[in-house]
Amino acid sequence: MQFERDGIGRDPAAGVDPEWFTSGALKKADTLEELAQIIGVPFEALSRSIEEFNGYAESGVDEKFHRGETPWDQMFHHMVGFAAHPEQNYIVPIETDLPNPLVVPIGEGPYYAATIVLSDIGTKGGLKTDARARVLGQDGWPIAGLYASGNTMAAMSGSVYPGAGTPIGSSLAFSYLAALDIAGEGQAGE
Repeated sequence: MQFERDGIGRDPAAGVDPEWFTSGALKKADTLEELAQIIGVPFEALSRSIEEFNGYAESGVDEKFHRGETPWDQMFHHMVGFAAHPEQNYIVPIETDLPNPLVVPIGEGPYYAATIVLSDIGTKGGLKTDARARVLGQDGWPIAGLYASGNTMAAMSGSVYPGAGTPIGSSLAFSYLAALDIAGEGQAGE
């Protein structure tokens, strides 16, 4: 992995913020054996995973997670963007000698492991609502006085995440529809 080059969400020339390491969010090791010990996994399992992944990199086909197959991946795989700080956006040069630039082989160290936790960027579950943002009970009828929008409601997009802003847009739209309904002004969708 090339975090030193990519800077993990910062200008590549800036390198990795030391706070990532002191917080425990990111771990670094010079060898795979050391990395396995630090993250508490058997070395043999880590080696097998890397061997499998490097096979995907060689063929260009990620058989497990299908990276690089969607139009979204193909359009955005070389961009790093930051909505809160657009001045930090930059283009990462594409590795043209690879069959799939989203599956880069893992070579020599140093090696990194990141702590991944749940977040709420977009949900694929949530409360079922009607067109007025009213939460529906198990019987399919609205529950009086209960509304949902954004990440608390079942996603309008179903089981896919079409892109940044989808939960924000649905939150704005359904919050507005809920406010209209509460005020007795909305008959949206009816």
